Amino acid sequence: MNPPRLTVRHSGLFLLTLALVLAGLSPVHSADPQQAAEQAAALLKQVGVNRGLCVAVGQEAEVVLELVQSSDLLVLVREPNAKARARLQQAADEAGLGIDRLVIQAGDATQLPYADRLIDAVITATPKLGDKEAMRVLRPEGALIRTDGKQLVTRRRPPQKGAADWSHWEHGPDNNPVSTDSVIKAPYMTQFMAMPYYIGMPSVTTAAGGRTFLAIGHIAHHRREWKMLNKLIARNGFNGTILWQKSLPEGYLVHRSAFVATRDTFYMINGPGCQRIHPQTGADLGRLRIPGLVGHWKWMVIRDGILYALAGPRDQGVVTTKGDRSFGGWSWSDLSRGYYSKPRVPWGFGTALAAINLKTNKVLWVHKETGKPIDSRGMTLGQDKLVLYCPDQHLRCLDAKTGKVVWTNDEKDVLGLIEQPGEGLSSTPGFRSACLAVFTPDAVIIQGQTRMNVVAISTADGYKLWHKKKVTNNPNAIFVDGRVILGVGKGGNHVAIEPSTGRVVEDLGFRKVACTRLTASSDSFFVRGEGTLRYDRGAKKPTVDGAIRPACNDGALPANGLLYLGPWQCDCNLSLIGNVARCSAGDFQFARVATTAERLERFADATQVKELAVTESDWSTHRSDNDRSSSTPVKLPASIKPPGVSAIRQDRSQFLRWQRPGWSSPPDWTASSVQLMPARVPSAGISRPMLRFACLPPSPTDGCTPEPVTVSSTAWKRRPAARCGGSAPLRSNARSWSTAVSPQPGRSTPACLSPMASPTLPPA
Repeated sequence: MNPPRLTVRHSGLFLLTLALVLAGLSPVHSADPQQAAEQAAALLKQVGVNRGLCVAVGQEAEVVLELVQSSDLLVLVREPNAKARARLQQAADEAGLGIDRLVIQAGDATQLPYADRLIDAVITATPKLGDKEAMRVLRPEGALIRTDGKQLVTRRRPPQKGAADWSHWEHGPDNNPVSTDSVIKAPYMTQFMAMPYYIGMPSVTTAAGGRTFLAIGHIAHHRREWKMLNKLIARNGFNGTILWQKSLPEGYLVHRSAFVATRDTFYMINGPGCQRIHPQTGADLGRLRIPGLVGHWKWMVIRDGILYALAGPRDQGVVTTKGDRSFGGWSWSDLSRGYYSKPRVPWGFGTALAAINLKTNKVLWVHKETGKPIDSRGMTLGQDKLVLYCPDQHLRCLDAKTGKVVWTNDEKDVLGLIEQPGEGLSSTPGFRSACLAVFTPDAVIIQGQTRMNVVAISTADGYKLWHKKKVTNNPNAIFVDGRVILGVGKGGNHVAIEPSTGRVVEDLGFRKVACTRLTASSDSFFVRGEGTLRYDRGAKKPTVDGAIRPACNDGALPANGLLYLGPWQCDCNLSLIGNVARCSAGDFQFARVATTAERLERFADATQVKELAVTESDWSTHRSDNDRSSSTPVKLPASIKPPGVSAIRQDRSQFLRWQRPGWSSPPDWTASSVQLMPARVPSAGISRPMLRFACLPPSPTDGCTPEPVTVSSTAWKRRPAARCGGSAPLRSNARSWSTAVSPQPGRSTPACLSPMASPTLPPA
C-alpha cells in the first residue's frame, strides 16, 4: 500500500504534488520525527523566505519545532488549546528554544494580535482563522498556507498598489528626494522599532521590493558606534527583520550614488565595476563591468533598464575614524580627513561615462572628458538628458540615449557662482559629500554644502536662469508640483520658487534644523524640527512630533507604503531612538476608550478559582521575610545543575568569571576546585538551609565548616551539608556576587551561595 502524499496547491496558480511520506499526520496527533521534518520542509518551501515572522495556528508541536530549527524564522504560535500549548512549551524547553525564536501564545484563533502588513507567513490548520483576518496581518506578497495534514493550499497577499521604491540615495537618478509612494499618508502609527540605536556616519538608505538597505559609513564619535562602522544591512521593510549584513571594503565612501535597489537585484559600486547582490539572501550574483569604461567606478544610476556609470582613477579612500568621546555630542571638526579639504573633497572624481543595457549587456555609449575631472556630486539624470559638472571648467549636458553632447556652459561667472565659498551662513556645515544638482524639466538646480549660492541652469540650452544667495549652509532643493522648494526665504524659511524664473511664489513658513535633508511624500514635507517636523501640503500647516526625529543624512524616507526614520548618527536624543518604521493610521480611532465589556476575557468558572497556597517556603518580600534573612526552607534536590552549566573543563586556563566590578580571577585558581556548599543559619528561631555566595576567604565568624559538594564535568553532586552557625550578618548582595574556589590546587574552600544567582562559567 502506497503512503499518502502531501499535495501543495497554489490558489489560482498551479497544482504541485510532493512525494512526502506523511502517513497519520493530523493537527491534533503526534507526528514522528521524519514526518515532522518532511512536513516542515514542505511548509518552509511555501513560506518562501528563511528569515522573518511566521505565525502558526493549530500546528503539531513536532512540526513547529522543525519549522524553528530548520530556518531562521521567528515563529509565533497562536494556540487556544491549553493541553496542546503546554505540550509545545515543554518541547520548546527541552529543545532549548527561547522567545527570540519561538513565541507561544494563548488566544482565540479567529483573531490575530498582530499589526497589519507585519507577518511574512501564516500557517493554519483550522478553518476558524478566516482569510480576511489572515490577509490583514500578512505583508504584501506574504503567504497564507492552509494545511490539513494531507495537502497545502497557499495564497499570497497581492502586491501593494501605490507603494513605491526609494531606489537611489536621493530617491531617483534626478536627485529629487520626493517619494512617489501614494500609500503612506498622515496620521501615522508605529509599524516596528528595531536596533541599532546608533550608527556611524555618513549613511545612505535605499528601499525596494518591501526591503530596505542601509549603508553605514566610516566615522564614529563614540565607542557605541564602533561595531556599526562600514556595514551594509538589508531588512524586511515591513517588520524590521535583518535579512543579511555585510562589511564594506576598507576606505569605502557610502555617501554618494553608489547603490541602486531594485526588486530583484541590489547593485553596489565596488572597485572597477559593481557587485550584484540578491536582495533577500545577500548571495553574490556576480560582478558587472562595462567594456571600454576604465578605472574605478565613482557614481552609478539606473533608469528604464539602462545603467549609467562614472569611472576614473582610484581614490585615496576614506579613513575609518573611531572617536572615543565619553560625553554627549560631537564636533564637525571630528569628521575624517578629507571632508574639509580645499577647494573640494578628494573623492568621487572620474574621467569617463558609459551606459549599458542591463537586459542585453550592450554598451550604448562611452563619453570621455579630457580636461578637468567630473565631480560625481554634480551628476544628475533627467528623462532624456544627463548633466555633468567639471569644476573650474564647465557644465555639460549629454543625450542619455546616445551620449552625444547637447550643450556646454563654460562661463566663468557661472562657475564662480557655483564655487563661491559661503560667508555668514547659519546652521551646520553639513556633509560636503552631499549631491550638488537636482534635475527638473526646466532647470538644473545647483548648490553645494558651504557654498554661497543656489544657481539655476536651463536644461534646454545650458544658460543661467537665475541665482540666489543662501541663508544656511545646506538648504537642499526638491521639485514638487512644478515648483522648487528651497530654504532660502527669510531666516531660512522654505519657499516655493518658479524653476524657470526664480520668482518666489509662496513662503511655506517652516525651516529645517541642521544636516537632516528635506524630503517629501504625496501629502507631506519632512525636516528635523526638533523632532519630526511635518508640513501638511494640503492644510499648509507644519506640525512637530517631538518623540523621534529623522536620521541625519536620510531624513524621513517614504517607501514600501511606510515612513522610515533613523537610526541616528549623533546625540540629539529624544524619547525614541533606533530604526523606526511608521504606517498610515487610516481610520484608527485614537480617542477610542477601552471598555471592560469589550476587552475583559471571562471564564465560565471564574468564581471557582482555587486559591493559591501560602506556605512558609514562599519568598514573599524583600530578602525573603521581615527579618531579611535571605533564606528559604526549600530543600535542595539530590542533584543540582545550575542553568547554563553543562560541563567544566579540567583546564587551568578555564576560570569562573567574577561578577563583582573590579575583581578578576587569580591565575592559579582552577575550575576543578569549584565548591558548592549548602549552609544553615538561624532565622526567627527556625533553622533554614540556604545557598549564597561569599567573599574569599570566608570569615571565621560565619561558622562554616567545609563538607564540600564538588562539581563534576556533567552535574553538581551533593554531599553532606556544611553547617553555618552564629549570628554573623550574611554577606549577600543582589547586585554583586562571587564564587569560592581553591587558591591552591588540592585545597578545599567552602562556598556559600546566594539563591539569587548561579555561577557564570566560560564556554566548555
